[in-house]
Amino acid sequence: MITKQRIPTDAKIKLVSPSVSHGRKSFSISIRVKGKWTKFKDERLDALNEQVLAGKILPAKAKAQANLILQSLYRERDAHKKLIAGQADNEIVALRYFEERYNNPRAAISDSTRENARQEFTILCATLGKVSILTGTKSDFERAIDQSELSISRKNAITTRLNSLLSYLKRDLRIKKIPEPNSEVTHIPENDFQRVLVVGNHSFPALTRT
Repeated sequence: MITKQRIPTDAKIKLVSPSVSHGRKSFSISIRVKGKWTKFKDERLDALNEQVLAGKILPAKAKAQANLILQSLYRERDAHKKLIAGQADNEIVALRYFEERYNNPRAAISDSTRENARQEFTILCATLGKVSILTGTKSDFERAIDQSELSISRKNAITTRLNSLLSYLKRDLRIKKIPEPNSEVTHIPENDFQRVLVVGNHSFPALTRT
Protein backbone atom coordinates (compact mmCIF):
# COMPACT_ATOMS: atom_id res chain seq x y z
CA MET A 1 0.00 0.00 0.00
CA ILE A 2 1.40 3.41 -1.01
CA THR A 3 0.70 6.29 1.35
CA LYS A 4 -0.06 9.79 0.04
CA GLN A 5 2.93 10.91 -1.98
CA ARG A 6 3.93 12.56 -5.22
CA ILE A 7 2.90 10.47 -8.21
CA PRO A 8 5.86 9.55 -10.44
CA THR A 9 5.73 11.32 -13.80
CA ASP A 10 5.82 8.01 -15.71
CA ALA A 11 3.06 6.36 -13.64
CA LYS A 12 -0.17 5.02 -15.09
CA ILE A 13 -3.24 5.45 -12.90
CA LYS A 14 -6.46 3.45 -12.89
CA LEU A 15 -9.70 3.44 -10.92
CA VAL A 16 -11.21 0.11 -9.87
CA SER A 17 -14.95 0.27 -9.17
CA PRO A 18 -17.02 -1.87 -6.78
CA SER A 19 -18.14 -5.16 -8.31
CA VAL A 20 -20.52 -7.69 -6.80
CA SER A 21 -19.27 -10.45 -9.09
CA HIS A 22 -15.67 -9.81 -8.03
CA GLY A 23 -16.47 -9.24 -4.38
CA ARG A 24 -15.35 -5.59 -4.36
CA LYS A 25 -17.41 -3.31 -2.16
CA SER A 26 -15.49 -0.06 -2.58
CA PHE A 27 -13.42 1.98 -5.01
CA SER A 28 -9.67 1.75 -5.19
CA ILE A 29 -6.95 3.51 -7.17
CA SER A 30 -3.78 1.84 -8.35
CA ILE A 31 -0.71 3.24 -10.02
CA ARG A 32 1.69 1.39 -12.28
CA VAL A 33 5.39 2.17 -11.96
CA LYS A 34 8.05 0.12 -13.74
CA GLY A 35 5.48 -2.48 -14.77
CA LYS A 36 4.09 -3.06 -11.27
CA TRP A 37 0.61 -2.06 -10.11
CA THR A 38 0.32 -0.88 -6.51
CA LYS A 39 -2.64 0.49 -4.57
CA PHE A 40 -2.52 4.24 -4.05
CA LYS A 41 -3.99 5.65 -0.84
CA ASP A 42 -6.02 8.84 -1.20
CA GLU A 43 -7.91 10.39 1.71
CA ARG A 44 -10.66 11.71 -0.58
CA LEU A 45 -11.32 8.22 -1.90
CA ASP A 46 -11.34 6.83 1.65
CA ALA A 47 -14.03 9.33 2.61
CA LEU A 48 -16.06 8.46 -0.49
CA ASN A 49 -15.82 4.74 0.28
CA GLU A 50 -17.16 5.34 3.78
CA GLN A 51 -20.29 6.87 2.22
CA VAL A 52 -20.55 4.00 -0.26
CA LEU A 53 -20.32 1.31 2.43
CA ALA A 54 -22.85 3.18 4.60
CA GLY A 55 -25.26 3.45 1.69
CA LYS A 56 -25.29 7.26 1.93
CA ILE A 57 -24.58 7.90 -1.75
CA LEU A 58 -26.06 6.55 -4.98
CA PRO A 59 -23.73 4.36 -7.08
CA ALA A 60 -23.84 6.68 -10.11
CA LYS A 61 -22.97 9.73 -8.03
CA ALA A 62 -20.20 7.84 -6.24
CA LYS A 63 -18.70 6.76 -9.59
CA ALA A 64 -18.77 10.36 -10.82
CA GLN A 65 -16.97 11.60 -7.71
CA ALA A 66 -14.41 8.79 -7.95
CA ASN A 67 -13.68 9.77 -11.56
CA LEU A 68 -13.12 13.38 -10.47
CA ILE A 69 -10.54 12.15 -7.95
CA LEU A 70 -8.88 10.10 -10.71
CA GLN A 71 -8.73 13.14 -13.01
CA SER A 72 -7.19 15.27 -10.26
CA LEU A 73 -4.45 12.66 -9.78
CA TYR A 74 -3.67 12.77 -13.49
CA ARG A 75 -3.47 16.58 -13.32
CA GLU A 76 -1.15 16.33 -10.31
CA ARG A 77 1.09 13.89 -12.15
CA ASP A 78 1.19 16.00 -15.32
CA ALA A 79 1.82 19.24 -13.41
CA HIS A 80 4.87 17.68 -11.79
CA LYS A 81 5.99 16.42 -15.19
CA LYS A 82 5.96 20.01 -16.49
CA LEU A 83 7.80 21.14 -13.36
CA ILE A 84 10.50 18.55 -13.90
CA ALA A 85 10.83 19.56 -17.56
CA GLY A 86 11.20 23.24 -16.66
CA GLN A 87 13.74 22.56 -13.94
CA ALA A 88 15.68 20.26 -16.25
CA ASP A 89 15.89 22.99 -18.92
CA ASN A 90 17.17 25.50 -16.40
CA GLU A 91 19.68 23.17 -14.78
CA ILE A 92 21.10 22.06 -18.15
CA VAL A 93 21.54 25.65 -19.38
CA ALA A 94 22.97 26.84 -16.05
CA LEU A 95 25.43 23.94 -15.91
CA ARG A 96 26.57 24.48 -19.50
CA TYR A 97 27.08 28.20 -18.90
CA PHE A 98 28.84 27.56 -15.58
CA GLU A 99 31.23 25.08 -17.17
CA GLU A 100 32.12 27.45 -20.00
CA ARG A 101 32.36 30.59 -17.87
CA TYR A 102 33.66 29.43 -14.49
CA ASN A 103 35.44 26.16 -15.15
CA ASN A 104 37.38 27.50 -18.10
CA PRO A 105 41.10 26.93 -17.35
CA ARG A 106 41.92 30.13 -19.27
CA ALA A 107 39.69 32.23 -17.00
CA ALA A 108 41.34 33.73 -13.91
CA ILE A 109 38.53 33.05 -11.46
CA SER A 110 39.01 32.49 -7.74
CA ASP A 111 37.53 29.52 -5.94
CA SER A 112 35.31 31.80 -3.84
CA THR A 113 33.92 33.53 -6.94
CA ARG A 114 33.27 30.17 -8.58
CA GLU A 115 31.51 28.81 -5.47
CA ASN A 116 29.39 31.96 -5.10
CA ALA A 117 28.28 31.64 -8.71
CA ARG A 118 27.46 27.97 -8.25
CA GLN A 119 25.28 28.73 -5.21
CA GLU A 120 23.45 31.57 -6.92
CA PHE A 121 22.71 29.51 -10.05
CA THR A 122 21.39 26.73 -7.79
CA ILE A 123 19.11 29.20 -5.99
CA LEU A 124 18.00 30.64 -9.33
CA CYS A 125 16.95 27.22 -10.68
CA ALA A 126 15.05 26.45 -7.47
CA THR A 127 13.33 29.86 -7.58
CA LEU A 128 12.23 29.57 -11.20
CA GLY A 129 10.75 26.12 -10.60
CA LYS A 130 8.65 25.11 -13.61
CA VAL A 131 9.33 28.37 -15.49
CA SER A 132 11.69 27.32 -18.27
CA ILE A 133 14.46 29.72 -19.15
CA LEU A 134 14.00 28.61 -22.77
CA THR A 135 10.37 29.68 -23.07
CA GLY A 136 9.51 31.79 -20.00
CA THR A 137 8.28 35.36 -20.47
CA LYS A 138 9.45 38.46 -18.64
CA SER A 139 6.36 38.36 -16.43
CA ASP A 140 6.96 34.65 -15.71
CA PHE A 141 10.48 35.35 -14.46
CA GLU A 142 9.51 38.45 -12.49
CA ARG A 143 6.60 36.64 -10.83
CA ALA A 144 8.77 33.68 -9.80
CA ILE A 145 11.42 35.95 -8.29
CA ASP A 146 8.96 38.36 -6.65
CA GLN A 147 7.00 35.53 -5.01
CA SER A 148 10.10 33.94 -3.50
CA GLU A 149 10.98 34.58 0.14
CA LEU A 150 14.50 35.71 -0.70
CA SER A 151 15.87 39.04 0.45
CA ILE A 152 15.94 41.90 -2.05
CA SER A 153 19.71 41.67 -2.35
CA ARG A 154 19.50 37.93 -3.04
CA LYS A 155 16.69 38.46 -5.57
CA ASN A 156 18.84 41.00 -7.38
CA ALA A 157 21.81 38.64 -7.31
CA ILE A 158 19.91 35.82 -9.02
CA THR A 159 18.37 38.35 -11.43
CA THR A 160 21.91 39.15 -12.56
CA ARG A 161 22.55 35.42 -13.04
CA LEU A 162 19.27 35.05 -14.93
CA ASN A 163 20.19 37.88 -17.29
CA SER A 164 23.54 36.20 -17.91
CA LEU A 165 21.77 33.01 -18.97
CA LEU A 166 19.28 34.88 -21.14
CA SER A 167 22.17 36.63 -22.87
CA TYR A 168 23.97 33.29 -23.23
CA LEU A 169 20.87 31.90 -24.97
CA LYS A 170 20.69 35.04 -27.12
CA ARG A 171 17.17 35.75 -25.89
CA ASP A 172 16.22 39.41 -26.36
CA LEU A 173 14.98 39.70 -22.81
CA ARG A 174 16.30 41.41 -19.69
CA ILE A 175 14.88 41.46 -16.18
CA LYS A 176 15.22 44.60 -14.12
CA LYS A 177 16.51 44.45 -10.57
CA ILE A 178 14.30 45.43 -7.64
CA PRO A 179 15.13 48.94 -6.34
CA GLU A 180 16.82 48.78 -2.96
CA PRO A 181 15.04 50.81 -0.23
CA ASN A 182 16.82 54.11 0.45
CA SER A 183 18.78 54.24 3.67
CA GLU A 184 17.60 56.76 6.24
CA VAL A 185 19.52 60.02 5.88
CA THR A 186 20.87 61.42 9.14
CA HIS A 187 21.17 65.20 9.15
CA ILE A 188 24.05 66.67 11.13
CA PRO A 189 23.31 69.94 12.97
CA GLU A 190 25.25 72.91 11.58
CA ASN A 191 27.38 73.36 14.70
CA ASP A 192 28.40 69.70 14.64
CA PHE A 193 29.06 69.89 10.91
CA GLN A 194 31.50 72.77 11.47
CA ARG A 195 33.41 70.61 13.94
CA VAL A 196 33.49 67.70 11.52
CA LEU A 197 35.34 69.89 9.05
CA VAL A 198 38.18 70.42 11.49
CA VAL A 199 40.72 67.62 11.35
CA GLY A 200 43.31 67.68 14.08
CA ASN A 201 44.80 71.21 14.16
CA HIS A 202 43.86 71.88 10.55
CA SER A 203 40.64 73.50 9.43
CA PHE A 204 39.23 73.98 5.97
CA PRO A 205 37.89 77.54 5.79
CA ALA A 206 36.89 77.17 2.15
CA LEU A 207 34.40 74.49 3.12
CA THR A 208 33.08 76.31 6.18
CA ARG A 209 32.71 79.73 4.59
CA THR A 210 29.09 80.93 4.47
